[in-house]
Amino acid sequence: MKIVYSHLLNLLEQQPKLKELSDLLFQLGHEHEIDGEVLDMEITPNRGDCLSLRGLARDLNYFYKAKELSKSDMILPALELQFDNKAQDVCPNISFMQIEIEQVPTEYEPYLEAYFADLGIKKNNFFTDISNYLAYESGQPTHCFDQNTMQGHFSLAKKKLKTKFKTLLDTEIELTEENLVFSLDDAVISLAGIMGGASTACSADTTKVLVECAYFQPEEILGKARKYNLSSEAAYKFERGVDYLCQEEVLRRFLQIVSEHTEVMSVTLYSEQNKTTLAEVPYNGDKLNAVVGIDISQQEQMAYLSALGFEAGKSITVPAHRSDVDQL
Repeated sequence: MKIVYSHLLNLLEQQPKLKELSDLLFQLGHEHEIDGEVLDMEITPNRGDCLSLRGLARDLNYFYKAKELSKSDMILPALELQFDNKAQDVCPNISFMQIEIEQVPTEYEPYLEAYFADLGIKKNNFFTDISNYLAYESGQPTHCFDQNTMQGHFSLAKKKLKTKFKTLLDTEIELTEENLVFSLDDAVISLAGIMGGASTACSADTTKVLVECAYFQPEEILGKARKYNLSSEAAYKFERGVDYLCQEEVLRRFLQIVSEHTEVMSVTLYSEQNKTTLAEVPYNGDKLNAVVGIDISQQEQMAYLSALGFEAGKSITVPAHRSDVDQL
């Protein structure tokens, strides 16, 4: 994963020099190479929570204090969406935001423009560009459907089928065996967690969008992109685990970015939340010291854990983005 030094600084209260920041990232176990101001991160498979600017800023929070990202506080009326989630076992949490804008902007704000320029990424269209940027910033993939194409019975299900599917990259693949798919009636419109389809993709003219934000069990996504020879940043993140409670927060951030570029005419929200309980693990200070190899007081341990998003007490409540933690 490539990130830009100045982009990460935008999420930190303190402004460390590149070498200082690099040294600390190494100490935290995040190996990387530096090319100018670009850090090419080698994030270990168990730390999917660090596959973003925000994720790395969270890990650095004890040392530099991570900034809170601005999110829309707009009142969001309920979206009356006829959606059938037949795969709650592998997609327990999913939200949709419908946004209509007055017009597509011709220019981007500096932070959004810098994402494309500094990383040499090609722009697509307004809504897809925000979706791609947001995955870089927050670590949570989203998918944008052109609302005007969404006609028919909308569903998510695991289906055994053999059918051709044209991706939004105009690549035609043949789906085989069982896949988790979004469909309109019987037509597959998205390979869930991996890539959307051409038939419902946004374009440069799209002014009304349905933004999907979901949690998919990593096991359901694992290996599917490779099987169909698809290069998918979304699948890469979902395979390693994402925050299972962040859907509304991410969509509010999406809306914030939209509103910084153009006038929002209407916005509504649909949400399903079935996985909401945070994990708890026993607290053992002596064991923690044995793992890290140095003697740290209980007060210091609690401060470290709190800075990382854990709620520390007689037991430790694990934040929803840390799927790698099942014991301390």
